[in-house]
Amino acid sequence: MLATQDMRLSRVAQKLQQVLHQADLLQLQAARLAAQFATTEEYDDQGFATPIDWIRFNCHVTSNVAGDLIAVGKNLERMPGSLQAVSNSEIGFAHVKAMARTASAVGTKFEKPSCWKRRARARRASSITSASTTAMPPTATGLRLSRRSWSRTAGSGSANAKTARCS
Repeated sequence: MLATQDMRLSRVAQKLQQVLHQADLLQLQAARLAAQFATTEEYDDQGFATPIDWIRFNCHVTSNVAGDLIAVGKNLERMPGSLQAVSNSEIGFAHVKAMARTASAVGTKFEKPSCWKRRARARRASSITSASTTAMPPTATGLRLSRRSWSRTAGSGSANAKTARCS
């Protein structure tokens, strides 16, 4: 490939990153508004059963997207580090959405920062070591999948690669 093509692709890639970062920031703003809206009775006044139904119908999104927006908006205050990470382009809205759903599910355990930091570090270290083998089946890469989490099987890496567990 020619050097000029590489540069053009690089500019396109940079522009894509910028646009998606802006989309992440807009989705965070929409999440705040969705959570605020969910605390009102406006959806009921307009004949909708839930705020999710109102958002789904009037904002042209799926019920899952509407629910995610509300869940993220309700949990934003519990995740100041995540908001900063989105602002710094370190993570995207999809990551915040997963964390917000987790925060809703686990309640106060989510606010044990040392626990979540251990898990994040363990997953980051494991993802770096397995990044080149993601196309292979889990059994071939030494990964054991379970409903709750995954960890390396014996002989496939150091003990540090195991996922930290929170109690």
